[in-house]
Parts: sequence; C-alpha cells; structure tokens
Amino acid sequence: MNKYFNLKIVREIFVVLFVVVIVRSFIFEPYRIPTGSMIPTLMIGDFLFVSKYTYGYNRFSMPFDLPLINGTYFYKQPQYGDIIVFKKEPGGVALVKRLIGLPGDEVRIIEGRLYINGQRAERDYVGSCKENEIKMEEQFCEVFLEKFAEKSYQTISSSGDTSDFPNTTATYKVPAGHVFFLGDNRDHSADSRFINDMGFIPVTNLIGKVQIVFFNLKDLMSLDFTRVFKRFK
Repeated sequence: MNKYFNLKIVREIFVVLFVVVIVRSFIFEPYRIPTGSMIPTLMIGDFLFVSKYTYGYNRFSMPFDLPLINGTYFYKQPQYGDIIVFKKEPGGVALVKRLIGLPGDEVRIIEGRLYINGQRAERDYVGSCKENEIKMEEQFCEVFLEKFAEKSYQTISSSGDTSDFPNTTATYKVPAGHVFFLGDNRDHSADSRFINDMGFIPVTNLIGKVQIVFFNLKDLMSLDFTRVFKRFK
C-alpha cells in the first residue's frame, strides 16, 4: 500500500513538473524587474508574464538556455514599441527593454529626441516626475509621451549628471537579423546605444513579449491596486 502510494505521488509530481516546463518553455514565463531602466512603464519589483510564443521559439525559450533549438522556429517579426525580454548571450541575465529599431533601420538621438530613418518621433511633455507621482533619485526629471509607428509610451529625461548617457548620438544602422533596444528611463538605461556593452541584439535571442504586469509587492503593501494585471498591447 505504501509503495503504491509513493509511486502515485512521484507520478503526480512528475506530471506537475512536466506541465510547468511546457508552460514556461512555450506559453508564458514569469519575470521580475530588477532595475529602473524601464521606469515609468515598468517599476522595480514588478512581476510580469512574458509570452514565449509571440516571436517564435529558440534556444532561449528552453530551460537553462539548453541548445535544443538551432535558430528560431515559427519566427514572427516584433513590432515597434514592443516591450521584450531577451538575453545577450547563453547563460546571461534576462533583460527587458523597448524595441526601437528593426533590421535595416537607422536610429539616432539628437538633443534627446528619437529619430528613426530620419523621421522624428512625436514627443509631448507630460510634466515633472513629481507631478506624475514617479519617485526618482534625481532632484528633477521630466516625463514625456513618445509616439512612433502607432505606439505611444512614456519616457523619462533626467536633469542630473547623465554624462554616461549621451543626449546626442551617432547614427546606428541596425544589421540584418538584429534589433535595437532602448529603455524608457533614457538617462539610466544601458541599452543598444552602448555598442561595446549591449549593442544590437540578434532576433534569435528574444525570449518573449511582456504582456501583463501581474503585481508589485511594494504596491500591494501600500494597498495600491492600480497596476495589478495591467496589460500591454
């Protein structure tokens, strides 16, 4: 009786683990935001659900980045403005940024304004971070609503010492098979602007698209439920 009972428990545990692996590899994977590079869109401590099927399946879809897939199967090209989780290299840390440039695009920032293929993205002033209840370490920062290719999203510009994050850049030509990322917190995001650090990311390194902010423990502790189950297009 005990032997049968133990075998039943082992079988049930195996089934649960198998289902979890399948879901995480091919459908949804949870992810927690560790830094402030995507403020104000994503806050530190946000728990997300990332869809694994949106751009197809590759090595980074597999647990522990196991090299079970060569290239990408069922690939679908990402869209401008998508918030994407990806890795620079196998075994590396998963990162999250906003997709700005597709293969063949020319991306440049001039005096804080984003240009894609020579076209300047629309940008409307929203107000200061304080006015929008966004807590930042800087004494003063500004919030803008940036619009491009039918996508709109908020970005932040700081007034502090941001010498490591250039206000004006060279033109970045996105190679074939690669994409270009920026963080919404433009003056505090290590992203594709830094060619020697991150640079252009191969499309085979995309893990998935951020679909939902599940919750943020800090918000729940303060009884703020405004961002619970917040969805992204």
